[in-house]
Amino acid sequence: MITRIVWLPSLVNAQPQKDIKFKVCGETDTWTRPTAIEQRKHLIDLKPRYPQEIINQLGGEYWKYNIFAFITYPGGSGTYDIEQLSGLWKPQKVRYAANCDDYVIELNAGKIARIWTLNYKVINIKWINRHYIMQVKHMKQGGQVIQFSRQEKYKSLPLNVIDDRDNQVRVLFYSF
Repeated sequence: MITRIVWLPSLVNAQPQKDIKFKVCGETDTWTRPTAIEQRKHLIDLKPRYPQEIINQLGGEYWKYNIFAFITYPGGSGTYDIEQLSGLWKPQKVRYAANCDDYVIELNAGKIARIWTLNYKVINIKWINRHYIMQVKHMKQGGQVIQFSRQEKYKSLPLNVIDDRDNQVRVLFYSF
């Protein structure tokens, strides 16, 4: 796992931009992050899978972020861990807007990127100056899983996320 914060490139002298189409693979309007007490109890119930240090941190880095970016598939166990440690285990009603069943092969081949948002909804994505600029709207509850075709072949995803008030949003970049 690699975490990094990337600041927005200067858009004053921006090169031509391109709108990036994305699929909403899953969406919920009902999810809320569990309370710290609920999260700690949940992780304790999963012992011995998680050490006490991770339980004390409520899931570590995964608990601290609301946006996760993937360019490789984390595997079944990795996906399970991310869901448990971020709070996505909490029950929710999910709508599957698009068929994204083929994502593992495309993700591992570098053809797509996959993004999970918690308490954010993706408004748009633009390709500007060799960076994806994803604009999101903050929500009190809910989340999305989206994917889009990559415009580049970099080893890390050049993604910057801003909210609807032009504030930078931190992203946890998953790397395998």
